[in-house]
Amino acid sequence: MKKTNVIQLMTVLTAILLGAVLIIASYDKFMNPAVFAQNIRAYHLLPDSLSPVPALFLPWLEFFTGLSLISGLIRRAALGIAVFLFALFSFVVAYALIGGLRIDCGCGIALLGTKVTDAKLVENIVLTSVSSLALFFYNPKK
Repeated sequence: MKKTNVIQLMTVLTAILLGAVLIIASYDKFMNPAVFAQNIRAYHLLPDSLSPVPALFLPWLEFFTGLSLISGLIRRAALGIAVFLFALFSFVVAYALIGGLRIDCGCGIALLGTKVTDAKLVENIVLTSVSSLALFFYNPKK
């Protein structure tokens, strides 16, 4: 197998795994939008009255991005959205840590727990990096 084929295979497998992470993360948010809105409020980044907006919008974005990563439909765009989402999540977790907030991250997936911790920040940075690499190496024509 050629090196480029191996890279593409690894990129597609990575995209599928990232898609699964996003779909799993969206599930709890779909099931408990009020709790997710409370989690968003706890970051103090938005006025309280606006916290329901991302609580309703983000799970759908995560779900359809994950679905696209798994199915292969508009995978490059979905990888770009995944990079944005994981970078956003990294930013808000870093913001909470710097601010000394002891809160539930509202992540919806507990790879390394659901509290805002250094480990959660590292998890999000790794997901941002992996999705960035997948976007960089993804070439559907090969």
